[in-house]
Amino acid sequence: MANGKIQVNKVFTHLRKSDKKIIVEQGGTRSGKTYNILLWIIFDYCYRNQGKTITIARKTFPAVRSSVMRDFFDILRKHNLYSNTTTSLTANTI
Repeated sequence: MANGKIQVNKVFTHLRKSDKKIIVEQGGTRSGKTYNILLWIIFDYCYRNQGKTITIARKTFPAVRSSVMRDFFDILRKHNLYSNTTTSLTANTI
């Protein structure tokens, strides 16, 4: 986070501006969809909706682990939000 700002792409902006219940994001492989959706969840949605449970799913758990979880923990570490005391990798919870 440089100067208190995070770098985002149009996916983050689209999510932030939307008032829809269901939002579909399209783009190619490695286009930043997952990463920017996670940025939005962490830095926008969670601040406005404390105490909510968020479920992120993919077709298989290995797919979640190799993409969503990797990016999620990367974002938390980059922004000094990661703590071993609040993470249960066995239960896959934060």
